[in-house]
Amino acid sequence: MRSKIQCDQESGCWVYTGAGNGIGYAQVWYRGKNHYAHRIAYQLFVGEIPDGLELDHVKESGCRYRSCINPKHLEAVTRQENMHRAAVGIHNAIKTHCPKGHEYTPENTQVYRGMRRCRACDRERNRKRRESARMEIADAA
Repeated sequence: MRSKIQCDQESGCWVYTGAGNGIGYAQVWYRGKNHYAHRIAYQLFVGEIPDGLELDHVKESGCRYRSCINPKHLEAVTRQENMHRAAVGIHNAIKTHCPKGHEYTPENTQVYRGMRRCRACDRERNRKRRESARMEIADAA
């Protein structure tokens, strides 16, 4: 594993140059299975990743690469915190309307598993589901 690590002097990242998963995360064969290299490095240098948490590459530490395995650049956080820190979390947080154009207001927004849901869309989806079920019953009679 050491032979496949390059240190980026500017950022301090330990960039793993071995196999990757296609979206930038390094993978390593460890104990008979493929694993994300950053998770193995964290477990070897820091300890077990607590249940319910995942590792975040902390940009504030100078981390620039998904393939970075420097344990000082990794932090165990909840999925919600990880998504909040990620660009996708920022992108979604600034949305003011759902894909069908309903405004995300406190009255029209439900948070489910850390994600916003449009109540107007939920009501429409449920109405169509009930209508479809009634039609099936009527057809069967």
